[in-house]
Amino acid sequence: MSELWLTNPLDDVFRTSKKQYRVPYDRRPDYKVEMACNARESVQLAINVGDDPMIEATARAEVLNAPENCGISFDCGGVRYINNSSNSINIFDEMKRADLPGELPQCIDRRPIKIIYRQTGAFFITVNTAADAIPGDYDCRITVDYTDAKSFERKFYEYDFKLTVYPVILPSGASAQYNYAQWLNCCGYHPEAVAKPTVECNENVYGIKNFSEKWFTLIKNYARQMKKERINILYVPVYNLLYNSMKYGENGEYIFDFTLFDRFIDTFLENADIKYLCGFHLVLRTSKVPESFSEDWRVHLNAPLVTWIFKEGRGLYDFAWDYLENDGAFRHLEMLIKGLYNHLKERGLEKMWIQHVSDEVDTAEQFAQI
Repeated sequence: MSELWLTNPLDDVFRTSKKQYRVPYDRRPDYKVEMACNARESVQLAINVGDDPMIEATARAEVLNAPENCGISFDCGGVRYINNSSNSINIFDEMKRADLPGELPQCIDRRPIKIIYRQTGAFFITVNTAADAIPGDYDCRITVDYTDAKSFERKFYEYDFKLTVYPVILPSGASAQYNYAQWLNCCGYHPEAVAKPTVECNENVYGIKNFSEKWFTLIKNYARQMKKERINILYVPVYNLLYNSMKYGENGEYIFDFTLFDRFIDTFLENADIKYLCGFHLVLRTSKVPESFSEDWRVHLNAPLVTWIFKEGRGLYDFAWDYLENDGAFRHLEMLIKGLYNHLKERGLEKMWIQHVSDEVDTAEQFAQI
């Protein structure tokens, strides 16, 4: 017989996780979700299948005593696992990795999952409330539909939980007092990325070309997820969006085509709650450019600053660069920033724009250059 229990959304539910039993005098109530309107709160339903493995398992949730148009909805997905290895991100050092189970919970997927013999799996259940959701106490139910891996019969489990929605409305990201940013390198990393595969990460991961129609579908999904997570600052990859379409005047001046830039910006303005647009950094340390790349962190810390410059015959994979104090670097930045500002002003977006200059400037030489 399988064991089911609710747990915190931040808990790691491993294949080896077991239900923690309470002592007899523990009178705490069962897990309860409490939230405001215009919010998202999550919970995990863990299932240890024991001797009854499950395949083709999906989860759905509903409010049992919901009034009409209560403004409550659910997102349900199975927790996917990846093999623990040196490539596992955010798992601290190798010693820590060695102490962890062989598989790590990594992402959420709507596709059916399977939980094999005597192991544990989990479903991630997210409650969404609209801004006009009706406050109150609700009885909710999670239903897990699955196929018994022994009899191949279709079965289900039900698990109830309590939900309280308070008469408080959280503001949208665009009107909030807070600023919440995420480094979003959605068309490859900044030109400091030496390797071409890094710039073409979308093709490697998703099998799509940057700036194609499928890429814009991916970007739209990014924007919608940002709205759900209340991320209200968008990092804009200025170089990537402008470089391939720009032209050069008789005196070497930049002539920008903002078509791709505008479509990128508009996709997020239409599908996310954007408060500020932040141009990705324009200046970096010399040790990160291909001509003088170094793996030595001490060199990286103390290196002088350079800027990538637009130059005919050079592309996203072999940018030219110049030291920040040189005339060529200054002219590049002047043309780029003026062109960008004038376009933003034409669109009425200049007050939304924040320009990131450089990352981790910390030596006297670097401060003098800035």
